Amino acid sequence: MKPEIILTRALGIDGGLWSVPWGIINIASYLKKYGYGVRLIDRPIPRFMSRVKEEIKGRDIAYVGISALASQAQDAEFLCKYLRRMKKKIILGGLHYTTLPDEGLEIGDYVFRGEGEQSLLNFLENGPQSRVYESQPLLDLDAIPLPDEELLKRLYLNKCGFAILTSRGCPYNCTFCLDKKYTFNKIRYHSPAYVCDLIEMLGKSFGIRNFFICDDIFTINKKRVIEICQEIKK
Repeated sequence: MKPEIILTRALGIDGGLWSVPWGIINIASYLKKYGYGVRLIDRPIPRFMSRVKEEIKGRDIAYVGISALASQAQDAEFLCKYLRRMKKKIILGGLHYTTLPDEGLEIGDYVFRGEGEQSLLNFLENGPQSRVYESQPLLDLDAIPLPDEELLKRLYLNKCGFAILTSRGCPYNCTFCLDKKYTFNKIRYHSPAYVCDLIEMLGKSFGIRNFFICDDIFTINKKRVIEICQEIKK
């Protein structure tokens, strides 16, 4: 039987309620595609600690993955201490631990740097080979299934301005930017049909009408932008 994994995001000192945790959403959707049991528990929900305990009880939960930005690192450390008492193996990811993996190894068991879909799948299929895993690029973004409604219902979703990602990467080489190392100086795109299917699903299932596209450079491919707009009009 394939092991189950719980994914969550840490809570930032700024609340962090405006962001959509696409990192753990995409990883969960990708792992479910390959038959892994994935459960999302969103940190901002009430009774979070009790919910974690309830989800773990009676299940073969092998790992708990925590994603964190810099503003969420303090809470991630708090969560790790709690999970240690439950004797669960802890995986840390997100921008903070991509940048500072050694900090993650002090409080968790494994650190995944950069994109996590493919590297975490390989980890679960082959078992631990290291404590730090480097990003493996997912070239076909449409290989990530659209998130199912049950998955999203387990998250705190701010419906006023819903952020979506339609691509990954940037062709430029700015010295201050982490993208040049972890998105491989190459833009990878979701197809216009995928983007519009996502928008349509979010609209029908959750009543979301306002979307904020937060790609690094959405308009760099003019032809694709026009195709997405035409697909939306359809």
